[in-house]
Amino acid sequence: MVAECFGRGDAPTAIVAMIETVELSGAPKRVSTIGKRGSRLADDWRPSACGIEYATTRGLDARRLETEIEKFKNYWTAKTGASSTKLDWEATWRNWILNTLERNNVPVR
Repeated sequence: MVAECFGRGDAPTAIVAMIETVELSGAPKRVSTIGKRGSRLADDWRPSACGIEYATTRGLDARRLETEIEKFKNYWTAKTGASSTKLDWEATWRNWILNTLERNNVPVR
């Protein structure tokens, strides 16, 4: 997870905040997804600090960020079928942000 954040060029402070969040939440560490099954979006899902940093460094202000979080949750909670489960909800969030920027003709940074 940390390597992915560095690979995307996320700020070190955001990566540290993300690690602290994971450690304090007791969330399981990310392991290989080979042979794993996807899951539906958790009812209490919020993007990690890394996911928030990803959106804000690409130009989303706080108000727009909260709107996109709400839209993301509404969409994936209401969706049915096999495509409603994902292995990596953070990657799905990053794609949501990229698609939002493209739809609004915002240059991707």
